[in-house]
Amino acid sequence: MSNRLRRSTRLALSLTLLASSALGQVVPTAAPAVAPTAPTGPTAAPAPEPPSAVTGNELIVNAFRNPSIGLEFRHRFVSFHAGAYTTVINEGDTGFGAGSWFFRAGVSVWFLPVPLLGTRRSSFYADVSFVHELSGDGWGSGVAAEAGFRLVIWQGIFLRLGATVLAAPGRRCPAALPECDRVRVTPATALGWGFAW
Repeated sequence: MSNRLRRSTRLALSLTLLASSALGQVVPTAAPAVAPTAPTGPTAAPAPEPPSAVTGNELIVNAFRNPSIGLEFRHRFVSFHAGAYTTVINEGDTGFGAGSWFFRAGVSVWFLPVPLLGTRRSSFYADVSFVHELSGDGWGSGVAAEAGFRLVIWQGIFLRLGATVLAAPGRRCPAALPECDRVRVTPATALGWGFAW
């Protein structure tokens, strides 16, 4: 009886082991070790973006000649300027030949900055100014409107190219010309330097 019980016990144990193998019983294993990570310092702040023609501030020295020979201050996309303006607009015996000097002050708007020559300070601009003649040629006071493009060449040195419309409704015509124009369109050229921050 005891031998039969022993054989039955062994048979049951063998069947249990066989059933466990068939069912794919998973033997627990140790979790993989995770390598410790070194503590990181605070993230560095991104470098500030350099000013463009429509951001930041800029002090501009207009050496010659548009919008005037003088100073201009730009804050973001708006600037204010004042100085002396000269242009060849007087009629002579053979056409235009004499220039007039004006005091000119106005406001400019800068838009569409273009990334040229490693900077974004080149852009288009438009300007409206008050002008008052200083030469005594009869132009008196008037309004000037200008539009063009400023190309920053190197370290703030720039060129401007555009067109200026000068209107002086109260112009007094010279004696030799009973009829004279009170509106003139002239090229707007300029050379200057700007310090931006």
